[in-house]
Amino acid sequence: MMDVVDANIFSEEEQITCKSEMCTASMIELGLDCTKETPKSRVTMKDVVKRLNKIKNAFQET
Repeated sequence: MMDVVDANIFSEEEQITCKSEMCTASMIELGLDCTKETPKSRVTMKDVVKRLNKIKNAFQET
């Protein structure tokens, strides 16, 4: 998965960790959920915000 992600997302000094890979995968999954074929099957913007906050909090945990 990391081979197809834009290399500019992470700076050269930043190590790509398991946590960053999991967060990236979660964001890709969310993006795919937002682009489903029918509007009824897409996630709501309210759910998008919740999921983004959850991803951010998981990434920032130490």
